[in-house]
Amino acid sequence: MSSTSKALLDEPQMPETSAIKVSQPKKNVYHVCFNRPKFKNAVNDEIWRELRLIFDYLSVCPDCRSIVLSGSENAFCSGLDVKTTLPQLLGVTEDSNLDIGRKALILRRLIKQCQESISSIENCQKPVIAAICGPCVGAGISIASATDIRYASDDAVFSVKEVDLGITADVGFLNRINKLVGNDSVVREWTYTGRQFDSAEALLFGFVSKVISRASCLDESLNLAATIAEKSPTTVIGAKLLLNIARDHTVTDSLEFIKSWNQAFLQSDDLKQAAAAMLSRTKPKFRDLQ
Repeated sequence: MSSTSKALLDEPQMPETSAIKVSQPKKNVYHVCFNRPKFKNAVNDEIWRELRLIFDYLSVCPDCRSIVLSGSENAFCSGLDVKTTLPQLLGVTEDSNLDIGRKALILRRLIKQCQESISSIENCQKPVIAAICGPCVGAGISIASATDIRYASDDAVFSVKEVDLGITADVGFLNRINKLVGNDSVVREWTYTGRQFDSAEALLFGFVSKVISRASCLDESLNLAATIAEKSPTTVIGAKLLLNIARDHTVTDSLEFIKSWNQAFLQSDDLKQAAAAMLSRTKPKFRDLQ
């Protein structure tokens, strides 16, 4: 990065975290891991806060090209930490000093913060692969739905658990799932009943793209991330952005977007590197992002 660019942009800094671990197991690949194994990686205030900080950082981290998201030990994420979350909610809803309007505004702000934490995964410029082992429940399945690619272990278990807590799922699952699965009937069944479904059913309806053994799930996810990391980083960023835009807009709108995108990025050095490598039958080497 030039000195002029450095003057314009703040240098990204890895945030300090405790409930989530971040490592770099392969070149240009980062591993983000929920780190509350005693609670099956249930989501508490720390995870909500750290999740957004981490993905906002990795989105602009120059040497990050792909990310794997997993849970420590035997769980991806078992949902909300009920022991801490429910008292917090009740503290608002049962506060006699607040009228309904003020309670509603506080709850709206809390919901927004949680939504933005999960959306930081989807909004991250880099592809995010979920390596799902064990329970993926409630907030966990909402988090998984915001990733680009989902691999599951053969013992993974999924559930839209909010219905059993008297909560309409509000942090992203219901907003994304029909665009991932495409079977409205089964989505409604999962949502209205909260029943558990296994990785075979998740694969059948397209929520995950691969089912593998627990022992291999993380390694295969990291290998996939490494394959993606070898590709042109600007091209992969453009592809993720276009796929997200195409999903939420008309074909005409997304075609208009890609014209504007490629009128700039067809001038990238990555195109020259890829073309030269193809002609020489060698592996291209792309520069890190700036």
